[in-house]
Amino acid sequence: GDAIWYFLKYTYPLILQESSTSIPLTIAGRNIPKDLYEMVESNPDLTSSITFMESPVDIKPLYEKTRVFIAPHLYGAGIQYKVSEALSIGIPTALSGIAAEGFGLNAEDNIACIGRNPDSFKKCILDMHNNEEIWTQYRSNGLDFIRETHSYERTMQEWSNIIDSSLDAINASRANSVAKHKCRSGEEGYLQRYADIAEAINEKHHFHS
Repeated sequence: GDAIWYFLKYTYPLILQESSTSIPLTIAGRNIPKDLYEMVESNPDLTSSITFMESPVDIKPLYEKTRVFIAPHLYGAGIQYKVSEALSIGIPTALSGIAAEGFGLNAEDNIACIGRNPDSFKKCILDMHNNEEIWTQYRSNGLDFIRETHSYERTMQEWSNIIDSSLDAINASRANSVAKHKCRSGEEGYLQRYADIAEAINEKHHFHS
């Protein structure tokens, strides 16, 4: 998508220029655009630092050797599954402002490092990749976040609450509908058939009036 193009054009070159250690980048996915390959191949600095993985059968080996996961999304909404996956494995993650909003995260949460422009995104990656203390902090906070928000028990409880709330709303709606829409023809037929009951009802109404 547009995010990786933007990252390669504006952010990754800054990382390569400023980092004192090698920070290689792996791009994995399905149907990686040919233009993206050509862009990287046309730039010697990028070519020596970037590896493409087209349609990997199993991404677990890649996660096992990944030090920092990036999600430089420029648009979109909701929670990105791959970000949840990376956090759950304990990979410190750099998020764009848009990606962070999908999780409801703020910079002060220290769950993921949030970069809202090329410079701040670059700093996130350099800090987490090259500073063991910062890397460990984000790793620990990310794991805690996933345990709290993505646990099986909590998910089941949330769904149970949603289902109960929906059923309550449906039952209330049905009750109101029945109360508002009486079957007049059926009621009149019943009273005609059972004159003693009709008489008792009339007497009751007369008494209360």
